[in-house]
Amino acid sequence: MKFKPEKENVPLYVFSVAIGIVIIIVVGQTAAMTIAYLTGHEITVTDRTADRSSMYIPTASHKRIQTRQISLTVSDFDLIYSSNLTIPITAELARQFVGNDVSQYFDYRNNSRYAKNAYLDMMNTGKDGYRKTCLLFTDEPPETKKDLTDFDKFTFESQPIAIDCIAFITHKDNPVDSITAEQARKIYSGKITNWKKVGGKNKKIIFYQRGGLYRGSSLYETMSGLVMNGAPMAESPESYYAYKQDKGGGFSRHHYIAEYENRTNSIGYANLYYINTLYNREDIKVLKIDGVSPDNENLISGAYPFTDTYYAVTIDSDDENFLKMRELRDYLLTDEGQRIIEMSGLCPVRALEG
Repeated sequence: MKFKPEKENVPLYVFSVAIGIVIIIVVGQTAAMTIAYLTGHEITVTDRTADRSSMYIPTASHKRIQTRQISLTVSDFDLIYSSNLTIPITAELARQFVGNDVSQYFDYRNNSRYAKNAYLDMMNTGKDGYRKTCLLFTDEPPETKKDLTDFDKFTFESQPIAIDCIAFITHKDNPVDSITAEQARKIYSGKITNWKKVGGKNKKIIFYQRGGLYRGSSLYETMSGLVMNGAPMAESPESYYAYKQDKGGGFSRHHYIAEYENRTNSIGYANLYYINTLYNREDIKVLKIDGVSPDNENLISGAYPFTDTYYAVTIDSDDENFLKMRELRDYLLTDEGQRIIEMSGLCPVRALEG
């Protein structure tokens, strides 16, 4: 006859401790969520530039001007990879050649913050797991990717096709018309906090940042590189943290950034495309930097300090897809192609007559 040991009862204090831990976690998370909302600036409209579809907006000057010097079909757009801030170029090409509804030509494959992916696609076009990328629009020319495996096996061709910049905006009634490059850096590093320090009224500077759910965005990174020279930027007062429950039941913290609100003590930044679309309004003015405005003449001459260049990159190959994309690249350097660049909201690489 086997002896069955009596079942051991779990001491009551063990249950008490477990329940206490659960209560502490729930209370702690609730408190953290409450503090996040109360200490942040709760916003109703998040940064519009964080929505990639905002790069499909046509400029006010848009009209169809292409004269069939080349032909582009819907399937040709599958061969183009637009790194993030160059999407307006591809969007305008789509409007010119295949119709106005350009959003259907974009998915995760042909717009990305990471040009590296496109270079890998170009070098491996046709192989399993890689898409056919035969033309890349980017601010990262081939010489920045020499560390990629097998890079030396290919002959990359790169041509500058457009100029962009970081520009600063404020309300038209703000008496400040120009700030220095150093003042721009100090405003966004939090060292200058009052408009009086830059020749304006005795008002607190409300500066607006860029980004989506995460701190980084192509616009934020461009600002960091061109203006801040890598120095850290202060956190915008127009943002807040919120804790959201994830699939696992836990809570994670998300950082939200407000859309630019045009007040007389506001300052925001954008690239040229957004200056010509989202912020092309009568109540918004673009600040000069060191007395220089970010117009096409000053961008082309290099007089304006915060400029960036976009390149059309392809590979020297006899493949018919690469040949077609090289034809498109060459077309973008013609007068008509450069006018399409201008119509996209960016700046051509050379002055155009008329």
